[in-house]
Amino acid sequence: MKDERKGKTFFLIFGLYLMIYFYLGVLPANVDSILLNLPGATQLFVGLTITFSLLTSTISLLLFGYFGSNLTKRFNRKTLFIGTNLIWIVSNAIISLSPSYTFFLFFFLIAAVGNGAFLPIGFAIIGDLYKAEERGGKFGFMQLGLLLGNGLG
Repeated sequence: MKDERKGKTFFLIFGLYLMIYFYLGVLPANVDSILLNLPGATQLFVGLTITFSLLTSTISLLLFGYFGSNLTKRFNRKTLFIGTNLIWIVSNAIISLSPSYTFFLFFFLIAAVGNGAFLPIGFAIIGDLYKAEERGGKFGFMQLGLLLGNGLG
């Protein structure tokens, strides 16, 4: 793959990584707004939402990490990556229209599945694109996305 195309692919992955942590950083800052405007939401339920989301993301990360090689036999990594990113992006768009807490929780957990799949698939793509000597720098740069995303969120 040409260097220019590899660079674009890397920055697309970086941008998505930043956005995941941006949207995760937005929730705690908007708890008061959620409690005021989302019917059925309580502090306990918002706390449970965050807990269940982290649990769902972790399970998704483990499943996609463990079974990712089997999935790439049926789908290429790019297709899998796009599909799982669409899951969290579309789910978050739907969340913005939440009429109730139950609706919000359901789509927040669906987003967590796509979110959890990001790390093993995205980092595997980076591993495919770059030689061992370059990977460390790219993985380190990805951590900047985590920090910026949380900070901006």
